[in-house]
Amino acid sequence: PLGALTTGEHPRMQFAERNPSKRSQRVFRRKPILVVGETQIDRYLRSVQDDSIEVIFMPHTIGGSMDTGHVAVRVGDRKLDMTTLGTRNQPFDQTREGYGFVFEVGAARVAEIQAAYDELILKAPRFTMTGTGRKNCYSCAGFITKVLETVAGDLGVQTTASAIGTAKMLARSDNHAAVTLYGEAAKH
Repeated sequence: PLGALTTGEHPRMQFAERNPSKRSQRVFRRKPILVVGETQIDRYLRSVQDDSIEVIFMPHTIGGSMDTGHVAVRVGDRKLDMTTLGTRNQPFDQTREGYGFVFEVGAARVAEIQAAYDELILKAPRFTMTGTGRKNCYSCAGFITKVLETVAGDLGVQTTASAIGTAKMLARSDNHAAVTLYGEAAKH
């Protein structure tokens, strides 16, 4: 349950202290909640890009007939995801409603994880709603979680085809350092 926690009560609070974004006075599973509005994206990114990755769940898809959500990953200063049009590797700019699960991994691991995604992208994977890598087909969640399970298994991210399933798995995890709220989620 969410509850009040003061700085210093948990070692992961150090991450929140060095982060310039507005920090909520509440926590989720003893992790700080970071609130990042549209005007704070650049400052937030500068403070976390060198030594962390972040799996971001967006509860509402844009367009499409199903509201299954979407999952992307921030690796360093890049945002990677899989859509019906294929993979995307673009500069990070999260303004849609989203919930980020931040993992402190260090600079060397950020580079290793980015290299693993780059290698997979070169294989030109195809999109499917239920894909977890078989026959080079992935859902948005399968694309994100397969790489993390393979090259960063200690983070506890398991391969799943479902964006909602990924969000539930991460919400139950004790491995991330903070939770970030974006877009509409940051306004509440």
